[in-house]
Amino acid sequence: MGADAALKGLRAARLWPVARNDKGAYELGAEIPLPGAVSLAIRPKRAERELIIDDEAAERSLEYIYDELTLTLGGLAPDVEAALRGETRELALGYECLTNAGTYRSYRYLAVRLVSVEAAFGKNPGGAVRLDYRLVFRAGARKRDGAAVLVE
Repeated sequence: MGADAALKGLRAARLWPVARNDKGAYELGAEIPLPGAVSLAIRPKRAERELIIDDEAAERSLEYIYDELTLTLGGLAPDVEAALRGETRELALGYECLTNAGTYRSYRYLAVRLVSVEAAFGKNPGGAVRLDYRLVFRAGARKRDGAAVLVE
C-alpha cells in the first residue's frame, strides 16, 4: 500500500491484548470487537539510508521504521473507550477489507501501541451528525520472527 493508503470495504475491526511477545512465544488474549469501523488509514514511516563508499553514494534504500494506523469508528462503547484510554500494553489489530477482485481479505497487525484516542464529530451518509472516534496506533513487529502483519 502506498503512503496514506485508505482501505475500501472495511469491516470486522477488532483488537486483542498481546499476552506474550518474546523470542519464545506470541500469545493473544480475548478478542475485543470494534463495531462501526468507518475507515482505516495507513501511513508508512520510512527513513532513507545512504551507503557512502569513497565519498560517493554507492547505494540508497528505504528502511522500515513503523506504520501509523488511524482507525475511525462511528461510536465506541463506553467500557471499551475507558479501557483503551488507559491502555499501555501491546495490542494486535485485525480487520477485513475488499480486494481488487471484490472479495474480503483479513489482515492482522501483530504488535501495535495505542498512541491516542480522539473524539470528533462526523456525518453519516444521510447527513446526520455522529460522534466519531479516531484510534491512532503505531505498529511494530512480533519479536519471535520479526513479522509485522499477517494476511489471511
